[in-house]
Amino acid sequence: MYATLETHADRLIVTLSEEHRDGSHTVLHDVAGPAGGTTPVAAQVLYFDGPATDDAFAAADFAYRERIAPAFRAAPGAVRSLVLFDPARRATVVVSTAVDPAALEAVGRVIGGQELLPGEDVALLPGPDRVAFHPEAHVVDSS
Repeated sequence: MYATLETHADRLIVTLSEEHRDGSHTVLHDVAGPAGGTTPVAAQVLYFDGPATDDAFAAADFAYRERIAPAFRAAPGAVRSLVLFDPARRATVVVSTAVDPAALEAVGRVIGGQELLPGEDVALLPGPDRVAFHPEAHVVDSS
């Protein structure tokens, strides 16, 4: 599965497809929250510009699977979280959507306030290079 991102003013459009297109990212994780299946309203996009080392990539993937995704799955109002990877740049984009901006902020507080798991190395988890908030978001599945 692949995804392309388009931004228009404050609106984000994520298009999912089975076909690789110019500028698309590989979908590494697609996680539904408690409000999964509903239409998202707001999105937050975290950009990890890379290039990530193998160790940093493995650490981020572990953190997402073992700590972040479970918290997202339990966060009220969370709709969908997508982890997208650009193998050419070794860069990652995380798109989190929610039913409204307040729910999105609450999801961010829950995830941001987590303790690291045993064995996680903070040096390998530097945080995003950029963060963007979109008060309007659409996820289109064209596959």
